[in-house]
Amino acid sequence: MPNSSLSELNSTANVNYYSNIHHHFDLDSHNIFANSQKIAIKQLLGVIHSTAQILPDNNLGVVVDVGCGTGNMLLMLNSYFTCKKFFGVDLSSEMLNIAKSKISNLITICDSAANIAQHFPLPIAGLLISHFIFAYIDYKNLLVQFSKITKPGSLLSICSTTTNTFANTKNDFIKNLLPKMRLIKFFLGIDGQDAINIYSKFMPQNIHDLQIEIEQNGYKIINAENLHFTITLKTWREAWSFFHDGSWFVGVMKQYKVNKFKMFCIFNFLKIAGLFKNSNGIFKDDMEIVVITAIRV
Repeated sequence: MPNSSLSELNSTANVNYYSNIHHHFDLDSHNIFANSQKIAIKQLLGVIHSTAQILPDNNLGVVVDVGCGTGNMLLMLNSYFTCKKFFGVDLSSEMLNIAKSKISNLITICDSAANIAQHFPLPIAGLLISHFIFAYIDYKNLLVQFSKITKPGSLLSICSTTTNTFANTKNDFIKNLLPKMRLIKFFLGIDGQDAINIYSKFMPQNIHDLQIEIEQNGYKIINAENLHFTITLKTWREAWSFFHDGSWFVGVMKQYKVNKFKMFCIFNFLKIAGLFKNSNGIFKDDMEIVVITAIRV
């Protein structure tokens, strides 16, 4: 795994920062996680019913959820399938404790997803799940590791944001506000253009690029869908909840050690500067989510 600052998720500071998300991770106020995972379940059921994939009693065997968070996908999966074993991998011990409370037989591994292959020296997963971690760790490296722990016939379920997420806001920001961000850089040490680059550093650019990378690692794409979620934030309290409390920007925030004081200062600057004003509230833009199911060949 490359030792870039964003991908070094094992340092004490980064672990502590990421761990704080567990307090509000399950809020999912815009149902982005829940709706994406419902599509992932639907795709998996479609694979079982429409291909030569034969699973007695819908038994997936060993399931490995890389970046399992608080276990919601595994809990949903357990309603539709029989599973021999559940492994949940996450950097946050607090997240894993919550997941364990939902799924009593969950085997937890507290480590960065970047080290996943070290925990499974042999191909073991009948289903490998990787949802919403490609924004934080080099997904190309992860897919190489995934191919090592899945066997022929194993299924792969991917959900990920793409760099098309909030494209309009990023364009407006670069065009209209970036020059004014020099004040924030001077007072808070946050470079606006650099922050955008960090946020997009590891994300796949689009569904096509992600499909190609998956196929190059020995998988056949069974189903792939582009989802678009329009995020409208009508008040600054809603914006605070989404941008500060949500997990979508954890990479940028930990990189710059954006605490509540810094976020408060940034928000007030953006209010004064007039960013995010439109007829529906202070912010409106689309998130692009890719949901893919593939089979190991």
